[in-house]
Amino acid sequence: EATFIFNLNIDLEGRWQTDGYSALTHGGNTGCSGALVPDIVGHPLLDGVASFDGGTGGYCNPTAALVAGATGVASWGSGQLLVAFHTPSAVSPSMVVVALNFYPISTALQVGSWDASTDGDQLMANALLYGTDSSTASPTTSSPTTSPTAAPTASPTTSSP
Repeated sequence: EATFIFNLNIDLEGRWQTDGYSALTHGGNTGCSGALVPDIVGHPLLDGVASFDGGTGGYCNPTAALVAGATGVASWGSGQLLVAFHTPSAVSPSMVVVALNFYPISTALQVGSWDASTDGDQLMANALLYGTDSSTASPTTSSPTTSPTAAPTASPTTSSP
């Protein structure tokens, strides 16, 4: 989910609302400023993200707060939430919703948007990857481990009539 979904006038409706998919509360959209500040250093959502600048006219929901069970990963330099994720377990324990509280268009297309020379593209790519990897469903889950499969101790037998 990206910034305009958090707007009370144009947000997603239906099951998105009734089943509690959102990671952040909804409100209006205005500009946020400042560099990305990691709240969880080393989180996979921040892999390869050295910097992020929302630009002079970048939009965000300045009053966004985490919904119950959501986890904040990074904030704007001005203090507002920038990146969060949520596992709406009532819907699916393997589902992860990632919230990016910024307008996804960069200065490559629109003056004043997030600075295309920073890592907003990597942040969006990480969000897509993280949201589609079911091993990330629990904020406390580490990488899954595999155990060797034991070889069968007996072979199947057939009976003759």
